[in-house]
Amino acid sequence: MQRDEIDGVTVVWHPAPGQLSATLTFGCGLRDEDVDRIGLTHLVQLLVTDAVGVPVDSMASTIDSHFAVAGPPESVAQRLAAVCEALTKLPLDALDDVATSADPGDRFLDLDIDDATRDPWGSLLAHRLGPAGLGLVRWAPVAYQQFSKDEIRAHVARGFTAGNAVLALSGPPPDGLRLPLPSGPRTSATPSALPAVTTPSWYADEVVAPGMALTATPGPEALAVVSLLDARVSSALRAHGLDYWQTCWYSPVDANRVEIGLSLHAVKGRRKADSAYAAATLWRELRRLARGDLTADDLRPIADGRARYDDLERTAKAALFDVTDEPTSDQLAAIATLSPTAVATAAVGWLRSATVVVPPGVAAELDGLTETRCPTSEVVPSGEVMRPSRWRRWRGDDDRLVVAPDGFHVVSADGRVHSFPLADTMVIERGEELLLGNLRHGCVVDVSAYAGAELLGDLLPARRRRRAAD
Repeated sequence: MQRDEIDGVTVVWHPAPGQLSATLTFGCGLRDEDVDRIGLTHLVQLLVTDAVGVPVDSMASTIDSHFAVAGPPESVAQRLAAVCEALTKLPLDALDDVATSADPGDRFLDLDIDDATRDPWGSLLAHRLGPAGLGLVRWAPVAYQQFSKDEIRAHVARGFTAGNAVLALSGPPPDGLRLPLPSGPRTSATPSALPAVTTPSWYADEVVAPGMALTATPGPEALAVVSLLDARVSSALRAHGLDYWQTCWYSPVDANRVEIGLSLHAVKGRRKADSAYAAATLWRELRRLARGDLTADDLRPIADGRARYDDLERTAKAALFDVTDEPTSDQLAAIATLSPTAVATAAVGWLRSATVVVPPGVAAELDGLTETRCPTSEVVPSGEVMRPSRWRRWRGDDDRLVVAPDGFHVVSADGRVHSFPLADTMVIERGEELLLGNLRHGCVVDVSAYAGAELLGDLLPARRRRRAAD
């Protein structure tokens, strides 16, 4: 790998066959937004590509965003310069048209999920990290028409600068390449709004299937633990005749913390799903690793299996960020040198931070995990009462929703009151579903069955009324 610097931008390149490809990456993504500005990075990218007017691929993830071009060196240089010039003085004349025609569902957040609101990993991050940084993954974006020009300019000025960028090239920099970006410092990750979890636990939430997360130290041990867990859970579920597909997660919070784990999804159109057994399998296989139930032969295939990604872009990201969600070749190579004892020791150290989430109503039997619930009270406030449909009441459901001056309160049949203060609440529409989200708790409750629930959003600020992809 060769390294250069052009106009204050770090450039990493390595000769490769074929046409020249270039990826200009900025350390600006979802983690740099806040709960009332989710989607702002994606809107900036749409405005840039609209202003450039030539083919440019763009993508925004949880920790970064990039613009990619390919072709003859002269064309690559021209398009990169055009992107930089647009970011230096972003034209906003077309803001209304771009915002109106945009589809926030096109955001790419490194998530293999159709609906982050009900995805196990989205729930786990919101539950464990709070409404900041990666804890925002669960929540749907703001309608892009609501962003102001001043907000957009401030976001560009902070995140899209020369000091916060790195360029990866599949060959030497083209002659005369210029990257006229404004100067600015490298950004850092937003701290978690909540302290790290130190007691293993489980909870129920509106998710499609179980998932599990734990806090680890970034590096080869974390990669080894989550990769082994992925393979073993998959094998165990198949052996039990269950149809799930799963996603293996390595989500960096900051330079010293990464959330690792698995999220499960039942295969559509099949009935072979058992959330209680699947949740128990996640926890059981993690404890097996912590007991040292592995050999050197288990570790050897991991590096080879994960080394299929473009090493050039991984190296470029490593040059820019103090955290990266893609392992470098050095980290992958280090996995092969780990001993089974080292991996088991790491798993033991992280066991206390484990959290398992299950869908509502699942009778989970998870020995060693403490059930946690959102804070509730027994005091039912005064206010307008919304009740479920007659069919649900006939079925025996006696819960209700109270709309009070301070917020919304879900009262269950046993008298527990789950409160959603107005300042912490989001209303999310997903198809015909209506969900209440508590940003402080990280939880979601389905209120679709309550008569009149569609009017709840009128009591919240416009930016707290969201529409999720369905």
